[in-house]
Amino acid sequence: MDPLRGRSAELGRLLDALRAAQDGKASLAVVTGEPGIGKSALLRAAVEQAERQGFLVATAAAHQTDDISPLASLAPALRVGPEPLVSTEHFLELAALNGQPLWLAERLADLIGRRLDGEVALIVLDDAQWSDPLTNFVLRVVVARLSECKVLWLLATRPAPGGVTDQLIDAVREQVPVNSIQLAPLSTEAVLELAADRPNAAVDPSLSVRLGGVQGIPFLAEQLIAGLYLTDAGLPDGLVEGVRRRTASTSELCRELLRTAAVFGSEFRLEDVAELMKEAIAKLAGALDEAIQAGLLLDSGATLTFRHELLRSAVLADVPPSAQRALHRAIANLLLATGRGPAAAAPHLLATAAPGDEDATGTLRKAAQELLATMSTTAIKVIQETFELTPVDHPLRSEVGEDVVQVLLAGGRYDDAKAFADDLLSGTVLFRGPVTPDLTASIRLRLAPQQWASGQLDPAALAIEGAAPHLAERLTAYWVLAGVEDPFETEDPVARAVQLLAAGLKAQVEGRYEVARDRYAQVRATKTAEIGSPPYFRIELAELFCRAQLDDLDGALKRLDELQAAAAGKGRGALRPGRAGTRRPLDRCSHAGARTGLVLRTRGDHTRRQGPGRLAGGRSTPKAVGRSTASS
Repeated sequence: MDPLRGRSAELGRLLDALRAAQDGKASLAVVTGEPGIGKSALLRAAVEQAERQGFLVATAAAHQTDDISPLASLAPALRVGPEPLVSTEHFLELAALNGQPLWLAERLADLIGRRLDGEVALIVLDDAQWSDPLTNFVLRVVVARLSECKVLWLLATRPAPGGVTDQLIDAVREQVPVNSIQLAPLSTEAVLELAADRPNAAVDPSLSVRLGGVQGIPFLAEQLIAGLYLTDAGLPDGLVEGVRRRTASTSELCRELLRTAAVFGSEFRLEDVAELMKEAIAKLAGALDEAIQAGLLLDSGATLTFRHELLRSAVLADVPPSAQRALHRAIANLLLATGRGPAAAAPHLLATAAPGDEDATGTLRKAAQELLATMSTTAIKVIQETFELTPVDHPLRSEVGEDVVQVLLAGGRYDDAKAFADDLLSGTVLFRGPVTPDLTASIRLRLAPQQWASGQLDPAALAIEGAAPHLAERLTAYWVLAGVEDPFETEDPVARAVQLLAAGLKAQVEGRYEVARDRYAQVRATKTAEIGSPPYFRIELAELFCRAQLDDLDGALKRLDELQAAAAGKGRGALRPGRAGTRRPLDRCSHAGARTGLVLRTRGDHTRRQGPGRLAGGRSTPKAVGRSTASS
């Protein structure tokens, strides 16, 4: 390994952290710096030192496309080596927990903790700014949980205030010491030492002068020394021109391979590039070897990667925008045709889709739904960008807008969903098409379950004239739940479930816990994902309270713990103010049936009963409006 120049102080801090790990003190170290500043080199030096001292070392690097695959960034570190942190059997078991992040994180913490028993370890994640949302969440849980292990967690990241590493530091700083290491540009002396490390070569005066133009960035210094960077052409252009000169001596097939791969991303598969180029894989073997010998690509066996993101950017600079768009679309089609799904194709579609592209819009909408269960942050980003791609007067604009509300709600961002819904329905620049009664009813029904659960349900907002009968019945059912309408007969499953919830709540408030429990169970037995479906999670909490009052306290507490884990894993706030605060009402329930504890409630302070079908002011209920519309 080449000597690490100009980073003795930073490496010294990491060596101190390694010694602390040997003494049984876990810690987190985060190395931050601009691209090419030497983060990866510092990590490699720390890994080399740890291996010499007998550490168990596990390393991984995140990639730009990781946000479409749960745990893609951290998984390589879990599986590296003959005796990995997580065995193949246990790793396969984790796939079943992708939809329950907290359980997955707790299981991982248990598995890693057992593996580290009697070991001292270094766990490394490079380019953490690109790590997928599940990796981010898992790290926050696992680093804190393993605070008693002999381990140093080492991450490198580009500056991103409030980003992945800042969130991790905030989450774990009370459990483990945190070392934040900011990398500055190298001194002139250190840059010259880099040049002097070349085998069998002295640093001539002209090279010394040119090295002064790299502004202390070690990656550019290395590329200049290797002939891939020209300082007289400006910082970015110099690297582009240097890569051009290096590849000028390679075959046209090699250059085409590099350009195609650069559009794919930092990491790619040779068989995919071969398919796009319409070339046999065997024919590309020579071209691939040329790219590796030119210092541009690395071959890990299963995948190929560019040696640095800046090199990929330099190659990509020689691909005209029109060619990039065509390649992105071809890549998206390839990923879809080979069964890798809309989520894998989404980044390439977003790079190429033009406003009004209905095929791309349809695929991106599917991608958002596909990502929602495990990658809600990415799903929100995809559906919001899809909405922006849909013209304001396009017929699909309202449907995509409703998708945005649904995905925001599923991702735990109610305030954003409510604000977006209000703008969409109020005739702003967000939507120039007709705001139909059905669109208004559908969006209001999506918001209603959480509004009821949080005490913010306003029945007046649900008085929507002209909505389809089934939507009108669902709106009226929420009026029943809010206590401003009498129960009614219905065949609609959602309206029936909401009214069962209302009956259960009424029985619970009156102390008829067995009736309430049965009503809540009936609601959950008819669980559906249709628009306006009641909040089943909250309903089960109410059912557990009733079970505790009916001499099933142990069973209720056990199930409550399971719900607590699921809620935290999905980012829900249903069990605030925390585990202890949630359990307390049930803990107080004796087998004799204490009358205190958890009660789900709604706010109807701004309404008063005026008889069936009426609000204060004589307004018609949604069901009455629906009946009128249906009869007319």
